[in-house]
Amino acid sequence: MKQIKCGMLESPSSEKKDTTIVVHDLITGCTPTLGLSIKPKLGHPSTLLNASQATNFTFKVQGKKMDEIEIFEFNAIKFKKSKIQSKIIFLEKEGFSFNFIGLDNEIFNSNLQMSDTFLPDIISVLLINYYLGFGPSIEELTKILEKINPCNYNLEDGHSFYKYKIKLFLTNIALGMLPSKTWSGKFDATGGYIVVKEDGEVLCYHIYNLNEFQEYLFLNTKLETPSTTRHDFGYLYNYDDDLLIKLNLQIRFK
Repeated sequence: MKQIKCGMLESPSSEKKDTTIVVHDLITGCTPTLGLSIKPKLGHPSTLLNASQATNFTFKVQGKKMDEIEIFEFNAIKFKKSKIQSKIIFLEKEGFSFNFIGLDNEIFNSNLQMSDTFLPDIISVLLINYYLGFGPSIEELTKILEKINPCNYNLEDGHSFYKYKIKLFLTNIALGMLPSKTWSGKFDATGGYIVVKEDGEVLCYHIYNLNEFQEYLFLNTKLETPSTTRHDFGYLYNYDDDLLIKLNLQIRFK
């Protein structure tokens, strides 16, 4: 590490790029200096979007009223596995429904709206279907999103509205957007991704080949449930006579 002048193993969480490389482009003759993010598959899969309280989405739980004792008893239930998913599935079976209220963090909400005005609502549908047990895969959850069509787009001509918007969201998260930092729309990792495979082979998904890069993100990411106590979500509570629950968004590579 000293010989290659590497002072740390990873970049700060406030940056998307892990290394800076000068690329000698034989086609254009240019030598741009580009920032790239490194995603190794040598250990536990890397996160694309790290969980924090900024990535909490709040939902109104609609159905019968619950008093404080009933809420306490429900929150105290010990499910054997997938605790938060089991809670959401249980509530749905009891006749409750979930209506997206908003993100806890206004900066993240505005960052998403930079990409698309309806993106907070679109991601909320993706998120609730994950917690309802329809699987973690971004690709599969997007197929469900297209069937629900929450934005009432005209799909008769075959436009892939939701797939396009989810790919755009993943790309922005991958290259520049952070949940709790105001995003200007500029990319930090201007070059793309370096992927280190299990056998040590190194691949580069360059944003010169944007379609291939976006497809890689779309096919190789999933949602997962982070720590509920650390990020303060996953329990019912009353607020202004409404029954609410927070659900957290975290995205990891498969």
